[in-house]
Amino acid sequence: MTIKIENIVAIGNGGDGVRVEGDVDLDIGGIRAERNGGQGVNIIKHASIMDRFGLPRDTDPKELAALLVKIQAGQTQQEKEAVVKRSSLWGKFKVGALSSTTLMANLIAISTNPQVTEIIKKLLS
Repeated sequence: MTIKIENIVAIGNGGDGVRVEGDVDLDIGGIRAERNGGQGVNIIKHASIMDRFGLPRDTDPKELAALLVKIQAGQTQQEKEAVVKRSSLWGKFKVGALSSTTLMANLIAISTNPQVTEIIKKLLS
């Protein structure tokens, strides 16, 4: 499905100027987006994956993939938790609706899922 967006002015929004969720094709023209709190135009292709794992929909899939790889490398629960807490995503996640305990458990569970390699490939696509 192609979504056509033309002649939009998105200035000074607290979040993204324009946000599109899902695997769609965009036909964009004449957009002015500046001084927004988020991205000028943000296409969130992996919202369903984020929902499934209880993570914020606007999570950067490449950052999440890199974090999962680092978590996998941890040998103990404490090492895995330390990796999460040192990540740039931790601060972004903590201010969301998730509790820290739930968030930590979700990230570690994802990293130990037997299909994590496929999940990482999907996030990087």
